[in-house]
Amino acid sequence: MPPANYRYLATDRQPLSADTLIEFANLPLLERVNDRLADAMIAIDEAMQMCELEGNSACEASWLGPQVLAAYDQVNCIMKKISD
Repeated sequence: MPPANYRYLATDRQPLSADTLIEFANLPLLERVNDRLADAMIAIDEAMQMCELEGNSACEASWLGPQVLAAYDQVNCIMKKISD
């Protein structure tokens, strides 16, 4: 079991079986898109945390945090529309 403060990354996923891939391919389009956007949200959240952790030590990238947050908000908005 990983330590309590361990963060799961998108790369921590186990390989998918052929049956699972076939099932996924047969899901309705909106469900498949929503699933992929959920993965994007995880990656964007990780990027936001990196920006927060670096803070002022990365002054040349100070513009990055707000841009990553904007991407998060846009993906979240799309996911809400799909879910409605």
